[in-house]
Amino acid sequence: MSIFQGGFVLDNLEKVAKIISLLAIPIALWWLGTQYQTADNKAKTAIEYVKLSVNIISNQNEADPQLLSWASKTLNHYSEVKLGEPLTQAIATGTANLAPSSASTGWYTVLGSLDSEVQAQKLVEELKIAKPESLENLQFDILKTKISNHYAVTLGGESNKSEALQRASLVRESGLVSDAFAEKNRGWEH
Repeated sequence: MSIFQGGFVLDNLEKVAKIISLLAIPIALWWLGTQYQTADNKAKTAIEYVKLSVNIISNQNEADPQLLSWASKTLNHYSEVKLGEPLTQAIATGTANLAPSSASTGWYTVLGSLDSEVQAQKLVEELKIAKPESLENLQFDILKTKISNHYAVTLGGESNKSEALQRASLVRESGLVSDAFAEKNRGWEH
């Protein structure tokens, strides 16, 4: 009888093992599918974040500085090869030279855009008085814009994009003009 009972136990163990394997296989497949789906969704989300970041950085002249900062950090986060702090900071501040064409000349640091030449000359005189020593070697200029027919007050003359952006940053930091910016020449005249 002990042999029969041993066979009974083995039969029961075999049945239990079959039931467990029948349950374990679908559960394992479900778990693997969930893991794959999660990884796939994360990869798709990362791709969208990188696309959005590149779009913001590519349009840095129109982008809010806080968005540039976010975009540079996001791009760095999803990059296998990290950008490094100096490049991340340059992208965030809009001073990074991102495209070879942006290195070309024809960029100006704009301090103001006024309706008349008289208003522009008056602004230049006011700025000359308030001009800090850090900007002493840069000259003011007045250019007539073709699109809006305004008069742009610029500082430092024509340069490449990176230099114009750096000048605009210096002007803002000095407190001379809080909203100085860099702009590409679009047919401006002296």
